[in-house]
Amino acid sequence: MIDHIYVAFACLFVTVLCLGLYYEKKAKIGAVPTLSPAAKKMLALAVAHGNAARPLRIADLGCGWGGLLMRFARHYRDADITGYEVFPFAFLVSKMRAFLSRRNRGSITVLNRDFMQDDLGAYDLVLCYLSPRLMEALEQKFVQELKPGACVISNAFALPGIRPLETAEVTILGLGIPVYLYRQPLAKNGAGS
Repeated sequence: MIDHIYVAFACLFVTVLCLGLYYEKKAKIGAVPTLSPAAKKMLALAVAHGNAARPLRIADLGCGWGGLLMRFARHYRDADITGYEVFPFAFLVSKMRAFLSRRNRGSITVLNRDFMQDDLGAYDLVLCYLSPRLMEALEQKFVQELKPGACVISNAFALPGIRPLETAEVTILGLGIPVYLYRQPLAKNGAGS
């Protein structure tokens, strides 16, 4: 009986690993957590530049393991927070973390779908730690869909054609990592400089 349990667990582990590798190849990026110094800076920027005392609706695009979701949920207890994650194992971990923390937090929803297929116009704050390729793809989507006053905070990667309202830097392992803040209406680089 015990041997069957080990075999079943091993099969499950290999299946999850293969699915993870498949989705990482498909998305061309894996689930990489936002490290604490960057997460703290992202939260500080949100607090400093929020258009109200507390954002009402927050989206974390590519929420990974859910660490940034939980940090923002602890601070913005009454907010509706939505995480998007296509990597199945990371999605399950985020979903479980959201479920286990629900008693002490606002509304946290984790979706296993591509944020490019959803309208992001309802969000007051959008969080990103994505690849340069995805940031470039999101640029026009943000310009067209975000409501006036909505903020975008991106860890490490900029929207290439948009001038940030503020750029902060955090040091991680001796490297300076930028954190970008944008506010709708988004200003094109070179416009009005």
